[in-house]
Amino acid sequence: MPYLFTSESVSEGHPDKV
Repeated sequence: MPYLFTSESVSEGHPDKV
């Protein structure tokens, strides 16, 4: 599964799994 770096996840410092 690819990882999408959303604005929220980037600000948190971790990738958001799709």
